Amino acid sequence: MRSARSRVGQKGEIIAAAELGKLGYLIIDSNYRTRYGEIDLIARDGEYIVFVEVRSLTNTAYCRPIETINQRKITRIMYAAQHYITSKGFEDCAVRFDVVEVEHIKGSTPIVTITRDAFS
Repeated sequence: MRSARSRVGQKGEIIAAAELGKLGYLIIDSNYRTRYGEIDLIARDGEYIVFVEVRSLTNTAYCRPIETINQRKITRIMYAAQHYITSKGFEDCAVRFDVVEVEHIKGSTPIVTITRDAFS
């Protein structure tokens, strides 16, 4: 049985993928796991391969979802992205790291914020 936190995260990833699709992103992979870490979504956006970190919160009184990403997490995402690029043959592609924030406010539609090129 999944924890409440896990369910919120999974729901956030589904919402994020739908929102990115509306903007023309083509989702090519999800939950890509390596020994370095996991990348939530991987997409094509024009010439870019985009590695997407999805952050979902049910309480944003103390911080925004993007503020929960620390330097250690960024480093792990970058290593995992490098592994993906090498293993899939995307060495010649432009790369970008986006963050999708999903705020699950009780009784209302989730609020989605997309930050392009959040870190490099």
